[in-house]
Amino acid sequence: MQEIQPLLISLSQEQDMQVFKSLYTAARVRLFSVCLRILKNQQLAEDALQDSFLKVWQKADQFDPSKANAMTWLSRIVRNQAIDTLRKQDKLVDHNIDPDEVPEMIDTSPGQVSQLEVIEANAKLQNCLATLKEEQAHCLMASYFHGQTAQQIADKMQRPVSTVKSWMARSMPLLRKCLENWYER
Repeated sequence: MQEIQPLLISLSQEQDMQVFKSLYTAARVRLFSVCLRILKNQQLAEDALQDSFLKVWQKADQFDPSKANAMTWLSRIVRNQAIDTLRKQDKLVDHNIDPDEVPEMIDTSPGQVSQLEVIEANAKLQNCLATLKEEQAHCLMASYFHGQTAQQIADKMQRPVSTVKSWMARSMPLLRKCLENWYER
């Protein structure tokens, strides 16, 4: 697997379709798992990931490696796209549906290889989250994987918003470092 950081830097300097394809291949599993955790629907997650990579293509020149790690930058785009998708879906949902009128769902689960990659990425993430304090891990999970705002998290935890934001700001670099160490192995 190619390193994500140099691929994104290269793409930010010149839009090259081969570099873009390599970046997609290198990052898709991890980014798909972010979408899937937020949206809890494979088709929506796939669509959100596709929309996210379109934004990456369009905004690659805005990536600044001195301000963010490539995976962090990509994850932010994916997370925001997934939250936007979730908000659009919530507006479209008819909350008065009769459960007996819903058709049977067809199994569209990913193949075994994709499932194993997602399971492996999830295990790595869980191991890294376990290195954080419980409150910090909870805040990150609620924000990045459930799409909750700092205010919503603060309300649920009965803590000031500033405390929640502080926990998240302090724990993100620790989580990032742990994940980078995992993926450099």
